[in-house]
Formats: sequence, structure tokens, C-alpha cells
Amino acid sequence: MEQDLTSIKAAVAKDEIRWDGPLYGEKKQQLYDEIDVFLFPTRYSFEAQPTVIYDAFASDTAVTSFARRAIEEQVQVCIATVAVDQSFHETATQFPTGS
Repeated sequence: MEQDLTSIKAAVAKDEIRWDGPLYGEKKQQLYDEIDVFLFPTRYSFEAQPTVIYDAFASDTAVTSFARRAIEEQVQVCIATVAVDQSFHETATQFPTGS
């Protein structure tokens, strides 16, 4: 987990990825309009079916997430899921972006 956070912070510093907190309304839609892939490396063990994934789908944005609870079923038509025992950053960076 620490390695994932370190890698995410390094990618943000290089402007390779965006790190956004909660967004609502137009700001949320603008995010999905601007990105190619929505990364959702949730570590919350009780994650069910996050609406942010459906929001991304509605905007035709691919999703990569840890395979927690129902998330794997939820994103099966997208890029991929990362097994919870794998490194998110190492695995997710190997997926094609479709761009």
C-alpha cells in the first residue's frame, strides 16, 4: 500500500495523473470528460458498488479498480480489476488505455 501511495504521488508530481477528492455536479462531469481512465484503488474492505464507477461508465470513461466485493462484476466490461493482493500501480500501469 505504501508503494502504491508513493507511486501515485510521484505520478501526480510529474503531471501524469490527476488526484481529485470528492467532486460533485459539473466539476464531476468535467473530470470524466477530461480523463481517459478513472483509477479507483480503493482499500476499503466493505466497498460494495461505488456510484463513481457508474458515473464513469455514463461518461464513457474506462475504469481500473481493485477487485473488492461487487466491483469486479461492476467493471467487467471495462479495462480490468487488480487483485487485492497485487500492487495497484504495478498492475494498473500494464493495462491498455484504449487511447
